[in-house]
Amino acid sequence: MIRVTHILMMGSVLIVTIWTYGIKHESKQSAKTLVRLRGELAKQNTKISLLEADWAIMTNPDRLEKIAKKFQSQLQLQAIQSNQIIQLDELASFFSIVKNKGSDLDGHSTTDEINSLVYK
Repeated sequence: MIRVTHILMMGSVLIVTIWTYGIKHESKQSAKTLVRLRGELAKQNTKISLLEADWAIMTNPDRLEKIAKKFQSQLQLQAIQSNQIIQLDELASFFSIVKNKGSDLDGHSTTDEINSLVYK
């Protein structure tokens, strides 16, 4: 009887040892994965910061003004006029015309109707 008990106890100790080793191995793998993911996250955050800084430089009004002046002959930009700005309620009718009457049967754009809304 004592031998059977000893064998059962040694078997259970062996099973618990193997189970504990499995848990330890899984936790080490999870820790490695966590470290790797944190490193990737830090790299991505760095990239985002660099892109935001680049965006701030690219959209700097002074820079854009210099570029607009430099390429004025090709771009043919003009200053915006107050009658080109429409109200929010006018915007809904603008989109319904574009959606319903974007082009006629021949494929020609209906810009006259759009221009009448934009250039009131």
